[in-house]
Amino acid sequence: MKTNQVKKSKIGKKMMFLGPIALTSVLTMIAASCQKQEEAKPTPEPVVPVTPVAQPLTPVEDKKENTTALITSEGFENATSYLTLTSDSVIQTIETAVSENAKTESKRKPYSFVYDRNNKQIVVFKGPINWTDGEKTALYNVDASFLGNKQIVNLNKPTYQKNGRNNLSSTVDLSIKDGILTITFKLATYDRSGNHQIDEIKYEAKFKLTKDSQQNKETPKNTEEPKNVDETNDKPKLVTSEGFSDASEKFTLTNTSVIDQIKEAVEANKASTETRKPYSFVYDRNNKQLVLFKGAINWKTGNRTALYDIDPSFLGSKQLVNLNKSTYEKNEKINLNATLDVDIQDSNIFIVTFKLAKYDRSGNHQIDDVKYEAKLLLDKSNAKSSSSNSSSVEPTSPTNGNTNYQSGSIALDKYLYDASNNYYASLVGKRGEELFKALQRLQASKTNQIGSYNDLYKVYKIAFIDKELENDGTILDIYSENPNGKDPYNFLPNEYEGTGGHSTGMRLKDGEAETFNREHIVPQSWFNKSNPTRNDPHFIWPTDKIVNNRRGNLPHFTVSNPEWTSLNGTKVGGGNAEPIDFFKGDVARAYFYFQATHHNALSKGGSQVFESAFPYFNQRYLNEYMKWAHQDSVDLIEIHRNNAIAQQYDKFDGLRNPFIDYPDLVDLIWGSGDKVFENRGILIGIKQ
Repeated sequence: MKTNQVKKSKIGKKMMFLGPIALTSVLTMIAASCQKQEEAKPTPEPVVPVTPVAQPLTPVEDKKENTTALITSEGFENATSYLTLTSDSVIQTIETAVSENAKTESKRKPYSFVYDRNNKQIVVFKGPINWTDGEKTALYNVDASFLGNKQIVNLNKPTYQKNGRNNLSSTVDLSIKDGILTITFKLATYDRSGNHQIDEIKYEAKFKLTKDSQQNKETPKNTEEPKNVDETNDKPKLVTSEGFSDASEKFTLTNTSVIDQIKEAVEANKASTETRKPYSFVYDRNNKQLVLFKGAINWKTGNRTALYDIDPSFLGSKQLVNLNKSTYEKNEKINLNATLDVDIQDSNIFIVTFKLAKYDRSGNHQIDDVKYEAKLLLDKSNAKSSSSNSSSVEPTSPTNGNTNYQSGSIALDKYLYDASNNYYASLVGKRGEELFKALQRLQASKTNQIGSYNDLYKVYKIAFIDKELENDGTILDIYSENPNGKDPYNFLPNEYEGTGGHSTGMRLKDGEAETFNREHIVPQSWFNKSNPTRNDPHFIWPTDKIVNNRRGNLPHFTVSNPEWTSLNGTKVGGGNAEPIDFFKGDVARAYFYFQATHHNALSKGGSQVFESAFPYFNQRYLNEYMKWAHQDSVDLIEIHRNNAIAQQYDKFDGLRNPFIDYPDLVDLIWGSGDKVFENRGILIGIKQ
């Protein structure tokens, strides 16, 4: 989030005024003010670590409780909170592997504990370490924010020589004593030439693996007749069936409005006597969701509703498959069966059973033996939803495409407007779908101003220069900028790919820092490279070429298990790309702008994010982008960019991004309430 503290330290405690006429002179004042401030950027706030499933005890002995405290060994830093157990079922695997290794006197042990840098996990191999065909089990997910651009290496022997090259050793030391698992390691930065940087800090993570540990405690077997609901507490607790592992906490309802659809589908399937049921509950491996198909399962044109998001850290590289029939044969090929068995008991307990499996292109899929059960309460008042708000915003039941955010939740009194500009006069008095359609008409009347594809580099030299952070004349790139510290690298305006541009002469991690090019926040393959859409700088931004390439045509969304991370923390993985928090609002407003202005990205991945009818977004993406827009509010960077681009087209009536000018516009269109659009003019500054 872009905090006021960051803005004050970067920009200065004064009123900023970026009016269309006085823009250049005032920006000069801003630059002068910035240069007088400290050059050092504020220290970033500490990352709040993820709580692991195998819970570490408080490092204090309490003899009354007769518990064993997990005290970090002298000379080590505690890393326990940065490791999260993938599943309770792997505890037995860990114990077996450590025990078998201890029994073996030979140098080559039967099991190897290794850090998987692609998936950011600690895994165990039974037998040889073979990343292609080896028998591998993911044990712990490692917090990406803890790693940054580093990886875990062996504590005592972090490197080894092979074929004349210096390699990082990713094998990890694990030991168990008195039921306590201890993992030790160091961190290192990989270097392609072999000049790896090994940190001096020694890390240790300790976990209690005994059965009385709260997270690993087995469900007690009832001597009485089993019940679905344990009502001994204020909140209902759903008891897992015998022989199953509980996966209920791994499911998050996408929206409370789907509860009625779930009940209707289950009832219709039960009433049907046909082999092919009217509804299918299917795991969507691209989006990691449980979805509902009405009619035939057709991933391109089928009638599909997302019901539950599945925790990516639980899945790892696996997917959900049918409990009893995990595979099927078609065209002489063995396929994974993603259709899941469901049921409803006691009218409001939704039960999903499944196994996990790892897909293999050749058909040699790995099906886990563990049987999972998720019991989910279909109660709108108690439902846990992935679109839940921060505590400052009261949730409401979304209807007709609304999100859970209420109108008026954005503080508007800090913004300065030029009330003499009537760009938005045609929107007055409207809200919801009516407002969006009026906005589409307004924006469509301006798109003839958009220039050529080559003009983008000219616009970048004016609208995308860093004037608010370093104020150093470099390109402000969302994929390389570090707003809270030293940038990993910078680009000058002419260091772009293509005719007239040139390279920086640098190549950092994976080739970053060499040159920048044109990043379509909404990929041009989604709208078939249509003109003038593909030339619009309001959503086509200058970014590092390598990060742009890594992102490819993926939509922007939260990435829980990154497969690749840029030097500034941009994540790619699980079919999505996630910008750093500082730019999430910028990216969300670019998507909103695109749909209101061009509304033509329904090809390929575009159909995953956008829809042709109101609310014009897939609800999952709308919820996420609304959240980003609220948490990362409009700042001077966006205000300057919006005004600079508009003035390239027309000094007083150039094409603008309405979602920057009106930060509350998202609430007026997709939020609840009855507030309508009021014309305040165009946004020109922020009170500091």
